[in-house]
Amino acid sequence: MNSLKKHDGWFSFDGNDPFVILSPQDIEVLKEEAYKSQLKRFRYCLHQSEQDVVQEMVIAFHKSTEIPIHKHRNKSESFFIYEGIVKVNFYTEDKKVLKQITLGQNGSGYPCFYRLNSDLWHNLELVTEYAVIHEITTGPFVRNETEILK
Repeated sequence: MNSLKKHDGWFSFDGNDPFVILSPQDIEVLKEEAYKSQLKRFRYCLHQSEQDVVQEMVIAFHKSTEIPIHKHRNKSESFFIYEGIVKVNFYTEDKKVLKQITLGQNGSGYPCFYRLNSDLWHNLELVTEYAVIHEITTGPFVRNETEILK
């Protein structure tokens, strides 16, 4: 069993443990925390520090979450859908939809994985009440590298 520390919007694991193991019950806890949180999302950070060159997270979203249109400078991101169905929307500078990709869990009939290799404006929209994704992005984590479209 992993040792967890709860933060505002996320859990971290004990960096001394060589393994991170998540059970279906851990996913349910994550969904419950997402529902209770102000932002309606919560994550397990699987990396050991914000300085790691790989930032890996399992994130639960409740449908009422609002993810602003944003882009990441000098980063790539990948999503694998563990549970639920989401739409990833891509936008122009004037907020016109360029493309929309629907992703879903195995058996949903939708692709379950995507990777974004550029700094396109995008956001995530939930189709189902909850979605749980495994996200991998390049590090280190620098808060001001995410730009919100005004």
